[in-house]
Amino acid sequence: MNGLESGATPNKKKEKTYRPALQTRSMKTEQSFVTAAEELFASTGYDGTRIADICKQAGCSTGSFYHRYVDKFGLFKFMLARYSEQVHQVVEGLDISKEGNGSLENLLIRFTESAFQVIDSNVGFFRAADELTPKHQDIEIEMLGLSRAVGDKIMLASNEFCKNGDIEEMAQSLRYASQVVITLIVQTRLNKAPMLPREKELLLPICVQSGLGIVRRKSE
Repeated sequence: MNGLESGATPNKKKEKTYRPALQTRSMKTEQSFVTAAEELFASTGYDGTRIADICKQAGCSTGSFYHRYVDKFGLFKFMLARYSEQVHQVVEGLDISKEGNGSLENLLIRFTESAFQVIDSNVGFFRAADELTPKHQDIEIEMLGLSRAVGDKIMLASNEFCKNGDIEEMAQSLRYASQVVITLIVQTRLNKAPMLPREKELLLPICVQSGLGIVRRKSE
C-alpha cells in the first residue's frame, strides 16, 4: 500500500476523492462498497483492510472501485459524508419537547436510543475514524463539528425542562450529558471500555442514568 491507503496525511490542497454514482445500477455498486468497507473496518480496522478485500467482499471489480474512489481514503471520506448526513437527519428529527417526552429521563432515553441506532450502524466507520483522526486533523474537526451539532440540539431542551435555576447552566449540562452518552456507546463498540457491558439492554440504562445524574439537579 502507498499514499493515503497507508495512512499518510493527504495533500492539503483540496482534491476530489469520490465520483458520485448517477445511475441506479451504479448506486447499488456504490452501496456494496460502503457495506463491505463498514463490515471489514469493523472486524479488521482501516489499516488492516485492503482495497482488494473490499472489492472481494462487495463482489465488485477493482476497476469499479477506482472508477468511484481515488483510494481507500476516498471511500472513507465518502462514508464520513454519509455519516454526517445521517447525524444531521437524526438531530433534525429528534423531539426534545417536554410535551413529546414528558420527563427529562424519557428525553434522555429517546436520545440514547437514537445514539445507539446511529453508532451501531457505523461501527466500522468509527473504528476507521479512530485510526485516522490522529493523522488527519480535518477528520477530527468534522467529527467535533458533528458533536457540537448534537449538543446544540439537545441543550435547547433546557428551555422547557429547567424549572428553577440557571437555564444556560442546565443547557450546558445537557450538552455534557449528550457527549457522555455518545462516548460510552462508542467506547464499548470499539472495545475500549472492558468494564462496561456491550449489550444494549444493559448499557442503555447506564447511559441514561449517567446523563441524568449530570442534569437532574438543574431541572429541580
